[in-house]
Amino acid sequence: MTNKLISLSGKWTILKDPLGIGRSEGWERQIPVDGRCDITVPDAIPSYSWAMHFSYSNVFPSYHGAVWYYKELSLLPSRAEGERILIEFDRGGYLCQVFINGIFLGEHRHHEERFSFDITPYLKGDGADLVAVRCFEPLAVGEPIDGIRLSEIPNGVWANSADVLPGVAETFCMECFGGLTGEVRLLSVPVARIDDVFIRPFPKSGEVDITVTVINAGDAPLREKLSLTVTEQKRGADVLTDTVEAEIPVGRSELRIKGKIEAHKLWDLDHPFLYIASLSLSGGSRYTSRFGFRELLVKDGFFFLNGRRILLKGSHAITSISNVVSMKALGFNMIRSIHRSFIKEVMDVCDEVGMLVVESPVTAWGMTMHENTAQMVFDYTANMVKLHRNHPSLCAFYLFNELYSREILHCGADALPRLRDMAPDSLFFLSSGRWDAEIGLGSISNPGSYKWDTFLGAENIPDYPNRELPRKFQGGSTDGAMGDIHPYMNVPVDADTRNWLRTLGSDTLPVFISETGIGSQCDPMRSYLVNCDRKLMDVITVDTVKRVWELADEFLDFYDLRQIYPFVTDICKDADKLNGAQRTLLFDHIRSNPNVNGYSITSVGTGNEGIFEDKYVVKETVAHSIQEGWEPLRWALFTDERVVYGDRPFGIEAVLCNEDALSPGDYAACAYIKGKDGCVWRKEFTVSYPEEGVGNMPPLAASVLKDTVSLPEGEYIFSVRLLNGGSPFGGDLPITVTSPRPHGVGRISVWGISEKMAEFLERNGFEAVRELKDSGESIVIGNPTESDAAEKVMALLEDGRTLLFTDVEWFADKPELLAAIVGEGAAVTKCWGRLYHHDNVAVSHPVFEGLQNAGLLDLEKYGDTYPRYIVSGGRRPDKTLCAAVRIEATLCGSGLSLGEYSFGKGKAVLNAFRFEDTLGKFPYADRLFFNLMREYAM
Repeated sequence: MTNKLISLSGKWTILKDPLGIGRSEGWERQIPVDGRCDITVPDAIPSYSWAMHFSYSNVFPSYHGAVWYYKELSLLPSRAEGERILIEFDRGGYLCQVFINGIFLGEHRHHEERFSFDITPYLKGDGADLVAVRCFEPLAVGEPIDGIRLSEIPNGVWANSADVLPGVAETFCMECFGGLTGEVRLLSVPVARIDDVFIRPFPKSGEVDITVTVINAGDAPLREKLSLTVTEQKRGADVLTDTVEAEIPVGRSELRIKGKIEAHKLWDLDHPFLYIASLSLSGGSRYTSRFGFRELLVKDGFFFLNGRRILLKGSHAITSISNVVSMKALGFNMIRSIHRSFIKEVMDVCDEVGMLVVESPVTAWGMTMHENTAQMVFDYTANMVKLHRNHPSLCAFYLFNELYSREILHCGADALPRLRDMAPDSLFFLSSGRWDAEIGLGSISNPGSYKWDTFLGAENIPDYPNRELPRKFQGGSTDGAMGDIHPYMNVPVDADTRNWLRTLGSDTLPVFISETGIGSQCDPMRSYLVNCDRKLMDVITVDTVKRVWELADEFLDFYDLRQIYPFVTDICKDADKLNGAQRTLLFDHIRSNPNVNGYSITSVGTGNEGIFEDKYVVKETVAHSIQEGWEPLRWALFTDERVVYGDRPFGIEAVLCNEDALSPGDYAACAYIKGKDGCVWRKEFTVSYPEEGVGNMPPLAASVLKDTVSLPEGEYIFSVRLLNGGSPFGGDLPITVTSPRPHGVGRISVWGISEKMAEFLERNGFEAVRELKDSGESIVIGNPTESDAAEKVMALLEDGRTLLFTDVEWFADKPELLAAIVGEGAAVTKCWGRLYHHDNVAVSHPVFEGLQNAGLLDLEKYGDTYPRYIVSGGRRPDKTLCAAVRIEATLCGSGLSLGEYSFGKGKAVLNAFRFEDTLGKFPYADRLFFNLMREYAM
């Protein structure tokens, strides 16, 4: 028996070199005694972790600098005469300098491609050959290592980049993945060996064109035969064989071999048919790769797979094999990376189950512009293309993610012709989100195209007039003309935004929503307890999660919320339920838009964005909403608002979302509204699904019912069903109908409130008195503009008044007043109201009478009344009525939304709910306002 491959993965020795003295001290020749310890190569960096820690973080937590890896070669692979022994690394970064027995073999830069060195001449073969690898990942700040900083190399995240956003460095872990992050092995290879294979299958003809890269390590050309056998993976039957003879020159060269598979089968989402290509040289070198026949392109603004229109249903992820399987079960058909390539095992599973992959290199996110940027962008992208281009699941490549800089953008855009030669049949995406907003430069390049095609959005209309989106979309694409967008919106989603989502692309070509989502609070308590043995998380992540758990616990204690949520986990369970409803809302608005050709949610991983609570546990409500959201045939139901006024007419609508699952035609349908006493409204109608829509194809969605109803107070369900032809998922929408009334009317002292609010009070029977005369009476305070307003507030409180502040934002520019009332360190903080948003916990209190029980606020019901500012820091409130919390993987933020502070003889009631533009428009605003008046102003 001969062993041509020996794995070197497993136990290695490692030590730090913080002063960079290893080379001068001769560490490449022998392992220093002091400071050495064991490490596993590759170490267990979880593929689902957002933070990209150094591979040696488990051994050296928080250490940034050079390290030395060591391995003694006690066993060598069998070697025939003339064969060479290579040491091969799957991945390592950023800079790896490799030595054998103290002899420098060479160095490798970059992160994700395989590299190797010929060690044959330097082996002693006595069982004590020593491999030493010096590597490092440079720092973003501080002294550079070997003259290199993290911000000057591809790092996969924002590290001192030109695109860094305020707060990002505090939110995301800014480390990157250095060290030996892949498998390591010894190989015995012939003098002439196959180094790489590119398989180009032609889906229309069944032809196969294979380019074989061969390395001749000898000193003379060789004459050898190249043999090919193609086998069906499913049956193991050979379907193509061929042999060519060629002269192989010294060094690197290419050979070509072609053939045709008769009656070939296509690789598709539901039938991922795979072939195995086995290639060999007569000298003994062998290479095996799987492939499949498929074609993904954009036509008429839509994605077509093998000639069939599909809706791209994706998510970005740093994922694992189990996650891919879960995604497939939940209805996804695409997974994309945003800043590093997937491991081979994940790619293999995507091939097997029929999951499209869109991949991005490390240079996709967070690059700075310097003299080497263009070359780095090309090198990293080219390495990624070569790494996985034979996988049939790998259908497209993304060059960038969330990039503002047009200068950096063109480093990739201008490289398209060279990249196209490497992947002639792949789709290329330019930049996810198109934050560059360079109208006229297309977002995609179709297979075979050597230019950026303007096939999406208004990219083919350079003078498109309606380019700017409302400012609420800041943090995402700021240009409505681009065909690839990230429309992150405030939560709860307001009516203007909902309308925009539903009409996006109505006057342009279809649009790809490559990223958006509404997250939920992540569960640090569960994550820590599941992973505290440090086998599933590196030590940095475990320690961070523990600290977040402690902060979340402090939130419960500080605001006296233990009676509502005894454990942090309890908040997160309720947040999951809310988030499921929010994701359903997004699906309804996006899927109901026939101009949206694909949607990639944020995200499939763990934490706030993800659908997983930890590595294996799927968030229950979120998972259900996603599975239903992706169904090819589903209802999207709408009302003007989730909570409407009693006896006021409001609109209802039913949209049939149809991914070519239901043929155009007429179908019987029925809609009804049911309350506690039974059906209160019913309508039978005909669904006429059209034959032609956008792109002269049946539309992906069609509005089939619009009506206006008026209902008395109560809780209702609006339901729609098809009676023949199909059974769409969904079809039920809860509606709350209410008519808030004041609990009593009377005299209310007001100061600084707007005319709009005063008119609302008077319209509802109150007398708004603007003269502050009576000692001891309560006062409703809006936004007083007097220069001495702060002094007056202090005096009123000292006098024993109860002051109800209707808008805590008034305190933002009055830090001394806020500190006096709330305590040192207090601040008015704007809530991050988009993807990573605050949830609000209400206590059982009369101000929430008729609105809800104690617990998290329903975002949709409160609508525009939901707080945008909170009071953070300072002392503990004397009484908390509502407090906000935002729990993330690396931080926990919190503050007061509504509560009482005693001061002097008086009491200050600070309120963050928004009344100025919601009274008379949102029933929950009216009821909460009336409750506050009863409790504090009368």
